[in-house]
Amino acid sequence: MALVYTSLLITLAIAPLTAGEPLGQYCDTSYNYTTNSPYQSNLQRVAATLPSNASASSTLFDTATLGAVPDVVYALALCRGDVNASACESCVAAAFQDAQNLCAFNQDATVYYDACLLRYSNKNFLTFPTSDGRGDYMILSSKQNVTAPVRVFDAAVAVLLNATADYAAAANSSRRFGTTVQGFQTFDSKNPKLYGLAQCTPDMAPADCRSCLSGMLQLTLSDFSGKTGGRILTLRCNYRYEQYAFFSGSPLLQLPEPPVGAPPVNATPPAAGGGATGNKTSKILAIALPIVVSLLATVMICSCIWRRKRKTPGKPSLPDPEKRSELDWGKRFKIVNGIARGLQYLHEDSQVKIIHRDLKASNVLLDSDYNPKISDFGLARLFGSDQMQDVTNCVVGTYGYMSPEYAMRGHYSIKSDVFSFGVLILEIVTGRRNGGSYSSEDNVDLLSFVWEHWTTGIVMEIMDPSLSRLASRDQMAKCIQIGLLCVQDDPVDRPMMSMVNVMLGSNTVTLKTPSKPVFCFQNNGTNSNMYSDVYQGSQFTNRSPWSQNEVSITELEPR
Repeated sequence: MALVYTSLLITLAIAPLTAGEPLGQYCDTSYNYTTNSPYQSNLQRVAATLPSNASASSTLFDTATLGAVPDVVYALALCRGDVNASACESCVAAAFQDAQNLCAFNQDATVYYDACLLRYSNKNFLTFPTSDGRGDYMILSSKQNVTAPVRVFDAAVAVLLNATADYAAAANSSRRFGTTVQGFQTFDSKNPKLYGLAQCTPDMAPADCRSCLSGMLQLTLSDFSGKTGGRILTLRCNYRYEQYAFFSGSPLLQLPEPPVGAPPVNATPPAAGGGATGNKTSKILAIALPIVVSLLATVMICSCIWRRKRKTPGKPSLPDPEKRSELDWGKRFKIVNGIARGLQYLHEDSQVKIIHRDLKASNVLLDSDYNPKISDFGLARLFGSDQMQDVTNCVVGTYGYMSPEYAMRGHYSIKSDVFSFGVLILEIVTGRRNGGSYSSEDNVDLLSFVWEHWTTGIVMEIMDPSLSRLASRDQMAKCIQIGLLCVQDDPVDRPMMSMVNVMLGSNTVTLKTPSKPVFCFQNNGTNSNMYSDVYQGSQFTNRSPWSQNEVSITELEPR
């Protein structure tokens, strides 16, 4: 569930702070208390116990509720995940004193420090998102500008903070806290490092923590463009990045350094889509994507989900029984989730929208732990924050994965990738490729094949027979339904990838009922090479009837 931020608290320049000096505060003057009132008495009792309770907790976090309405006091204290218990207790104790001075006689006060934060109120704000609807946040940015190219630096910051947020939100991170270091390549042969920190209150679920941090990243990354350091603080989550190690201890996460040899800023790589727009976008991609892709694909020496080997015509399947049996349902569901999270980053969490345009089985690689990595961004496009779609006269990609609006009219958007993901998820669950016929009686593509079984209530009959009978049938059926929702004809009807991740991760979300996919490539049964048209400059190499639509395709083999 996303946290909606409603008010800007303060914008400051980061400067050295004396010990115990607050970074800022928020005082709500709507409700006040008086000296020796029941509210003040309750507040003093909470102030006497919460500092020690928070510091004694393994998560350096605690909440308190004391008294009855209208004099009830709700309080929350959180210390930074790398401070010791003594520093935590001292910080929270100082926060109570400072809050009562800075927000004198206000019943609702929030104060932020480098090592901790505190809020107390007469309103119950202890649930997430805060039930009182307040979403205060504080932005601090460095006065110094970077010497590296701004786009390269900003892309590195975005990836660093997203990776740190993922670590902090992980289910095995009890403190909901993460620190990261990342080296990045600049064009003046210097190799500075970036350090990142992200944290949520430990009572938040992993999905809520990631949602909170994602909301802040989308809201504020533009404020830090070209700045050497910055941070944003809210009651429930916070992050910071600098070019020096500002946290205690070794980083909890070491990100790989991007590849050396990125082209100079004024380089003009060949257009990947034709026209001036293609040249401009390719130039940005050539600079930014070496950073983005290298971090998304931490381990790129992988095996493919599917190899390109052809088996018996009309029987597309995983490569061989040995490899196929390795991908049990647990691994396949992990792959589906990983691809979905990667696409959400590209579409929604990255500073710029990245449209892959050629998502398919052979462009998803697996590392040794079966973690999926989206690869091959040769056809990708970057969108600005306000851009939703674009049109091209040169359609490139792979049949069977193309959305109808892209294949027929050249319209592409993030929903084009969602369509491709829908095809991919159906392939993973059924063990069948989207091409050729699946029986000798009729010639039908995968989408129609799945739809027919879905509508007749026998969808489990088309699950990959190599999967164990102990595999979760509910998860399989849910994946089939999500896949069908992703391949809806109208892009508006396809879910955003963030919603896909919610559907995959929750057992309580009610899924919509999909409509029949109307965009189906029928095969006449005589052509076993579905992916055969290759675009070469301005000429088509025609090896199948698909060239009749003058739609160009590039088919790149996995590396």
